[in-house]
Amino acid sequence: MELAIVTEKKAFTHNKVAEDIFNVLKKYANCNIYDWEEKNIPEKNILFVATILSTSLHYLTRFLPQKRVVFYTTLEGEPIIDPIGRRIAEQVKIVAVSKFAKEMLERVGLRCEGVVYHGIDMKDTQPDPRFADFLNTIQYPAGKPKTTKTKYLTVSSNMERKGLDRLIVAHRLVEFHNPNAILVLHSGGGFYNIAQMADMLELTFERFWFTNSFGLYDTFQMNTLYRFCQFLVQPSFTEGFGLPMSEAFKHKLPVIALNAAPYNEIVEDKKTGILIPIRDTRREKFLNRIILLMRYYSINDLAEAIQKLLNDKYRQGLSANINKEVQKRFDSDNTYPALLRYFE
Repeated sequence: MELAIVTEKKAFTHNKVAEDIFNVLKKYANCNIYDWEEKNIPEKNILFVATILSTSLHYLTRFLPQKRVVFYTTLEGEPIIDPIGRRIAEQVKIVAVSKFAKEMLERVGLRCEGVVYHGIDMKDTQPDPRFADFLNTIQYPAGKPKTTKTKYLTVSSNMERKGLDRLIVAHRLVEFHNPNAILVLHSGGGFYNIAQMADMLELTFERFWFTNSFGLYDTFQMNTLYRFCQFLVQPSFTEGFGLPMSEAFKHKLPVIALNAAPYNEIVEDKKTGILIPIRDTRREKFLNRIILLMRYYSINDLAEAIQKLLNDKYRQGLSANINKEVQKRFDSDNTYPALLRYFE
């Protein structure tokens, strides 16, 4: 079987998923990966990795009806699809990354053939020793006593739906009573002015580290970053899947997230992490392309969950539950081969 995996390579997350899929499916098919602007894509079978919107559906007209197309999509809400896009959708097979994404498709009358969870290579844990040395300068500043510190991590782009403002305020509440707690925020520029918020809350470098390098670390550096920390916080209001949660499980880190799909499809409350309650739900239109399903939580609930995982004994108990069976569920070798059956 010849298969083209097509995505927008400038879209960091989509490209990462496409590369992970390629690394698995090349064992089963004659596989190539292309940027969606590539003019010559000769393969008859197309796996398109993107968010399903009218614009991304319109793009697929270049392949139809001559080729078989499977659209592997994530969604953070209900897509706004125009009539042309709907006709195109009828000619392709749509596969969702989560049950939540499948529900969003079906809410707007699009047929979803099934769900294939995002996967990652659970065996790939090799760190970057030089980067590890650098991270230790954060934990143990020069000229100051070496004290045991608990580091927790958030990996997120800087968009309004990511909830980074609530995360930073929650950290300020927590670190007031836990001066040895450090929030490592791997993000970048965007909607929130992270540096300004940290200054306003008087968060110093020793208690809060903003990498400002989202999408710029290689696999070894990201492995090092996860290994450096003791748990992960996923503060976003809506996600299609949430790959950092799977990455955390690779390194046996418990996860704090919302008690809602898709988070609770991945994290089991009080077993592999803590799920905090939803306090409000709103449907919010974004760029006239999608209606985001925003689920809001209390900053105090988030701070309380962080406080619980700062307790070594409790956190280590949750970490022990992240066993090989949990990891296997989100291992790319186990998830992505299922995409091939949609070409049958």
